[in-house]
Amino acid sequence: MAITVLFEMEPGQSPDPEDEASGLLRVHAAGTDPDAVEDPQDRTLCGLSTAAMVHSHYRPVRPGDTWYPFYLRALRCPQCEDVLRRV
Repeated sequence: MAITVLFEMEPGQSPDPEDEASGLLRVHAAGTDPDAVEDPQDRTLCGLSTAAMVHSHYRPVRPGDTWYPFYLRALRCPQCEDVLRRV
């Protein structure tokens, strides 16, 4: 399954290139739209709408790398991670 990693931001916040975790509530995963490789499907794996989420553009580099940026591990969505473990 191809996934897109998304950032759920605090209302009114956008990612800060200097401090990516600033204003970040959770890191989510969504299936990738089969018609547009960079676009997420409408819902995250935990069921939230992806409409207001920010695309992280993160991609694992090596086999075994985490699905999320490792330095944001404390903010990963446990429900999204649970779904990914089962597929």
